[in-house]
Amino acid sequence: MAATNEKPFVHRRVHLQGIALVAVALVAGVIVAYGEVRGSTGYPNAVVAPLAGLSSRPDNYGMPRPATGLIATSSNQGQVLFGRYCDSCHPGGNAGVGASLRDAQFKQQYTTTDQIIKVVRNGGFDMPAFPTTLLPDDKLQLITEYVLKLPQAGQ
Repeated sequence: MAATNEKPFVHRRVHLQGIALVAVALVAGVIVAYGEVRGSTGYPNAVVAPLAGLSSRPDNYGMPRPATGLIATSSNQGQVLFGRYCDSCHPGGNAGVGASLRDAQFKQQYTTTDQIIKVVRNGGFDMPAFPTTLLPDDKLQLITEYVLKLPQAGQ
């Protein structure tokens, strides 16, 4: 008779363990989904940067992404780097998640590479800061030279 009393207890324990496992899996799934929606911290950093180009999300949540279809040469390095680091928020230099880099206000406010570098390094408004660990100085210099050469919208 002891065996019959033990069997429901074993089934109940296994059932409770299964419910606990499902609950843990649901909580873990919610945490992962929340992290995906938020884009980790919402800001690029040195730990996330190497993995940023691997994302299958179309907009990469402001993270750098590799340029597609453009082969780097000595004359277009700034454009290729812009595609990798900036184009996800400023598509083609136009307004996207970030402001347009081609409008008259931008062209009047940012006339030197140093002014653009300051904004990129420090961030501002919706622009996250890009430290040298994420975007080295030499690459940023090439990007800013490219941005300054972008034609003003409508021209």
